[in-house]
Amino acid sequence: VTDPDFPDANPSEADYNQVGKPVQDGPDSLTFSNQDFNVFNPVKVSGTYSSAFGYELEAAYTRLLNSTNAISLLGSYSGQENRIDITWAHAWNARQRTKISVERLSQELDFDYDSGSVSEWVPQYAVGAGYQYLFDQGWLNAMELSGYYAQAESQDLDTVRFTGDDGYLYDNYRHIAGATSKGLAVTADVLPWQTAMLSLGLNYDEVAYDTKYEDTDAEDSKGLGFTLGLEQILSKHSKFELTASQRETYDTYSAKVSVLTPNNME
Repeated sequence: VTDPDFPDANPSEADYNQVGKPVQDGPDSLTFSNQDFNVFNPVKVSGTYSSAFGYELEAAYTRLLNSTNAISLLGSYSGQENRIDITWAHAWNARQRTKISVERLSQELDFDYDSGSVSEWVPQYAVGAGYQYLFDQGWLNAMELSGYYAQAESQDLDTVRFTGDDGYLYDNYRHIAGATSKGLAVTADVLPWQTAMLSLGLNYDEVAYDTKYEDTDAEDSKGLGFTLGLEQILSKHSKFELTASQRETYDTYSAKVSVLTPNNME
């Protein structure tokens, strides 16, 4: 994303187009997991493939603090993304649960400037919260209301002097525009059969870019989107997940296979 050419300078700017990725879901006890089938595994190791960042390895550890509180630690890594997430969850009663998550996400993204393309790591910090109500309606498992707030950092890169197609020298002032994003989601979890759960989510997201130059393609946006998810228990120690999201801040498609360790491994 570049500004128009100037006789003696050519400022350039790129927007962080992956900002606003929601914080990772909290402990499995708050969503659909092996615990729904009375299999309690504190450690989960997963392999994920996403359309945006390829293959990723993820590990999570969930521990009950007492009968109503739990904490979950999650870390993930790929060649272009890494994430650290901490979630606290509380069960108010047999039907109502809340969770609060904080995380740091870092992604290696490509940015195009007049002087050439570069890859840079861009960090993002986020906080999210959710409220879930469990039903006893057979096929309707739960409803959840959640929200998040995320801040991606802006970066000033070194100025590059290059020769344009016209033979003149230009100074390319390069800036990566971070962004502030926030959003809400309403999600329904239904049970199409005994060992599977289908999630249907309606999302509202908005993003505001921290641009430095006036004439850029980084436009603030807001709007509705949707998220579809399918989780299938394969055995007492494995689970398969599919997710598709089309949202104002990003679109993604992913598949995940999780290995759940035996409950005697703590």
